[in-house]
Amino acid sequence: MNNHNAIKQFDTHCALGESPLWHKSTSTLFWLDIEKQQLFSYQSGQAVQQITLNAKVSFIAETNDPELLIGLADFGIVLININSHKIDCVQNFPDYEGSSNRANDGGISPKGQLFFGTMDNEAKNNNGSLYAFDGTLQCLESNVLVPNLFAFIDDNNFFFADSLNNQIEHCTLDQSTIENGFLDNALLEKLSIENDAINNKKLTRKHWVSTPEGVFPDGGCLDKQGGLWSAQWGASQVVRYSLQDKAITDIIHLPELQVTSCCFIGENLDQLFITTAAEGLQSSQFGHCYICELPFNGHPYIILIHHF
Repeated sequence: MNNHNAIKQFDTHCALGESPLWHKSTSTLFWLDIEKQQLFSYQSGQAVQQITLNAKVSFIAETNDPELLIGLADFGIVLININSHKIDCVQNFPDYEGSSNRANDGGISPKGQLFFGTMDNEAKNNNGSLYAFDGTLQCLESNVLVPNLFAFIDDNNFFFADSLNNQIEHCTLDQSTIENGFLDNALLEKLSIENDAINNKKLTRKHWVSTPEGVFPDGGCLDKQGGLWSAQWGASQVVRYSLQDKAITDIIHLPELQVTSCCFIGENLDQLFITTAAEGLQSSQFGHCYICELPFNGHPYIILIHHF
């Protein structure tokens, strides 16, 4: 097993740092502080920019309009203009989500569709849901507690974590073929994907790996070399699992307990940018952002194609 140490990059003191994004078209790094309703951005050679949004946004992704990010706010799916900072709602959440729920993590499939989850604001009740959105909102699953980690292998398959259950799952969507994927068929077979066994369900969830008690899998991403990187709240680390045999091959150590998410950044996508959270901690030494240079490369980022 290989050990790495992350280097602190930005003293942001985020209450709940999340959703790091490498914006390919502008070579800009974005991330969020959900609780403080802040959007951060950074371009090489410039100072970190920070704006306060008029909503609690939990996830952002690139769209095919270089001026717009897709976001998940506490009330629905939004578009954020990165120049004017204007927020426009494109899809409200269903009424049954109620005022006690909010969106959490999300991901973009290779087809450019948005997948995300909602959760109870207090993370006490499993009244969240999983959704897909491509102009029409479709509920895939209910009874979700804290949805995180939408890391897509291909159009049909992704890794998902319902964090407080201490496990990462492999999910299969109800589609008859796998195409436009990142992994070859041999590796997909190793993941035990059985597309003919969906039984008319919109989503099939299978246990993949478990984390120790008190260690909660949060956000993460895949690399080109066949690994899943998992930010682990409560463990001061980001862990790489081999997709071949689920073994832990690499650990990135951080000086912070609450590690929230990560993404590959840079021209060669060979640096892992990591967010953390100071939520519930008293010291100003927490909630910062880190970078770790790695002998791995991330996948080119998928943009959301406008369907609305």
